[in-house]
Amino acid sequence: MDNKKNNNKLPKEAFRVFESFGFISYTSQIFESDIVTFYLIVDRIIELGKHLGKTPEKFLNPKLFDKIWISLGKKIESNLNKLTLGQLLSTDKREKSLRELEIIRNNNKNSLKNVFDNLINIYNQVPFEDWIKALKRRNDLIHNFFYHNEIAFLDPVKCIKLLNKLNDDICLFENCVVQVRSINEKIVKLIGFDLSDYNEKVRKEMNRLLDEFE
Repeated sequence: MDNKKNNNKLPKEAFRVFESFGFISYTSQIFESDIVTFYLIVDRIIELGKHLGKTPEKFLNPKLFDKIWISLGKKIESNLNKLTLGQLLSTDKREKSLRELEIIRNNNKNSLKNVFDNLINIYNQVPFEDWIKALKRRNDLIHNFFYHNEIAFLDPVKCIKLLNKLNDDICLFENCVVQVRSINEKIVKLIGFDLSDYNEKVRKEMNRLLDEFE
C-alpha cells in the first residue's frame, strides 16, 4: 500500500486527532513515571522504618543513613520497574503498602510515630479511583482507539467528535499527574527532603520521557 497516497485521503482533522493521541501517550507515560516515584518514596520509607525498628542507633550516623537510603532506593526501583501500571495500582499493592505502614507506625513508640501517622493520613487521601480510571482509559486507547475509529478518520465531522473526546482524556491524565505530584510533594516535605532537589529530579525525568517520545 502506498502510505503517501493513503494519507492524502485523510482530512486535516484526522492529523489533529493523531497529534492529540500522541500527546495523551506522552502524558500517560509521565503519569506512570510519577506513580513509580510515588511508590519509590513510600516503599523506601517502609523499608527504612523496618531497619529503624531493629537498629535505631545506626541512624544517628548521617553517612550511614545516606548509604542505607541510597541502597534501599536502588533495590526498590529495580523491583518497581518490573511492574506494570496495573500492578502498581492493584488492590493488593495498595493494601500491602498501607498495612506495612500501619505495622511500622504501631511498632514505633518514639517521635517517628507521628511521622508515620501523618504519612498514613496522606496515603489515605490518595485518589486511587481516579488513577485507576486513567489506567483503564489508557489501556482502552492503546488497544482499541485506532481499530474502532478507522473509518471515522475519513470524516472531518467524526474527527472533531474524536478530538473532543480526546481533550477530555487529556484533562483526565493531566489532572492525575497533578494529583500524584501533589501527593509526592506532601510526602517529601513530611520526611524533610529538599523539595527543590525532588523537583529537579522530576524535571530530568520529564526531559528523558520527552526525548523517548520524540
